[in-house]
Amino acid sequence: MASWDHHNIVAAALSLRVKFPTSDLLLHIVIEQFPYYKAGCYINRAYIYNLIWMSKYIPSLREQLMTAIINKMILMDVNIVERDKSKSHSETMFEMEMDERDEGAETLDYCMLEVLRWLEDERDPTLNILCNVFERVILPTHGIRHVQFLLLYTISINQQCADRVLNNLWQVAAGLHGLGPGALSTRSTAASHLAGLLARSVRVPNSRLITYLKNMADWCHSYITATREATTSSDNMKAHGAFHSMCHAVFYLVAFKHHLLFMNKENVNFVESLNLPRLVTCALNPLRSCPPAVTRAFSCVTRAHQVVYCQAIIEKNARHTLQSTAVLQYDEWFPYDPYTLPISGKIIWPLCIEYKELKDGDDETQYTSMKRKLETDDDDYLVMASPTQRLASSLSNGISPGFRTSENIFI
Repeated sequence: MASWDHHNIVAAALSLRVKFPTSDLLLHIVIEQFPYYKAGCYINRAYIYNLIWMSKYIPSLREQLMTAIINKMILMDVNIVERDKSKSHSETMFEMEMDERDEGAETLDYCMLEVLRWLEDERDPTLNILCNVFERVILPTHGIRHVQFLLLYTISINQQCADRVLNNLWQVAAGLHGLGPGALSTRSTAASHLAGLLARSVRVPNSRLITYLKNMADWCHSYITATREATTSSDNMKAHGAFHSMCHAVFYLVAFKHHLLFMNKENVNFVESLNLPRLVTCALNPLRSCPPAVTRAFSCVTRAHQVVYCQAIIEKNARHTLQSTAVLQYDEWFPYDPYTLPISGKIIWPLCIEYKELKDGDDETQYTSMKRKLETDDDDYLVMASPTQRLASSLSNGISPGFRTSENIFI
C-alpha cells in the first residue's frame, strides 16, 4: 500500500518540481500513470485522492490536475452508458435478474465523492476552476449521466459561479460566442445544460428562471422572423438545429416548472407573453424533432391551462413520420436526469428538484425516496450487488427528461 500513500506521491512531485523548471513532465507522469478505469474502485479512488492532495501542495497545478481527473471520470461515465446500452440490447430476462456487482458505477460513485469533498473543502478557488474545466471538457461531451452533476453542486453553493455558468451557457446556446463551424452540437448541448440546471437546481431563484425563459423565447421568435417562416426550410431540421434545441429547452422548462409558471394570474400572463403558439405552429415545426416525453408533458400542461393546443400538430407529425422512409432520430439525452449513484447521491439529491406531474400525488420526491431507501438498507447496498444497476435499469427502457414519479425509481 505504500505506493499509494499520498505523502510519497507529494514528495515525488515536489522533487520533480525542483529538478525541472516546468510542470510538463509532472503532468505527463500524472496522466500516464493514471490507473485503467477498470482497475477497480480502490485503486482509482486512491489515485484521485492523492492527486487532490498534490494540488494542495502545488496550487499552481490545481486546474491541470482537476482536468486530468475529470477526463478520467468522463471516460468511466461514457463506459457505463455504453455498457448499459449494450446490456439493454443483448441481455435475456434471466440475465437481467441476476445480481451482478456493478464495479464501474461503484468506482465512479466514490470518485465523484472525492471530488465533491474537494469542492466543499476548498470552496471558491476550486469551484471557479471547475467552471473552467466544465467549459473546456464537460460541455463538449454529449451523453454522459453523472459527471456534469459536479456543476449542479457548484452552482448550488456559489452564487457567483451560478451567474457565470448560466450566462455562459446562454451565450453559447444563443450563438453569441461565435464558436465557428462545427459548433452546432455544442450549442445544442449548452441549451440542454441550461434548461436542466434551471429546472433541476433547488438554488436557482425563480427570477432567474423567468429571465432565461424570456430570453430563450425571444431568441426563438427572432429566429423565426429572420428565417421568414413562410419558406420551405422546415424540412431541413439539421440546418436549424440550434433553433430546435432552444425551442426544446423552452418546452422542457414550461413542462417541468408548470407548478410555478401557472401558480397565479401574474405568472400565467408571463407564460402567455412568451407567445408559445407561434413557436409550436411555425413552419420550422420544432415539435417534430422534440423528444416524445417532452412533447407529451408540454402538450398536457399547456392544454390544461389553455395556453397552447398541440394535439393537431402532434398528430400531423405522427402521420408524416409514418409516411416517411427516413427514421427520425430524437436527441433524448437530458443532462440532469435523476442521479443514480447511491453514495455521492446523498450529497447530490438534496440539491435537485423532481418533476411533479400535473395531478396531485405523493409529496415525496424521487431523491428523498432514494435517500430514504438507501439509508434503511445501508448494510444491504454495501455488500449486495450495486443498487445503481437497479436504478439504471428502471431508466433503461428509454431516457426520460425526469418526468417520473418517486415510486418508479426503484422498480
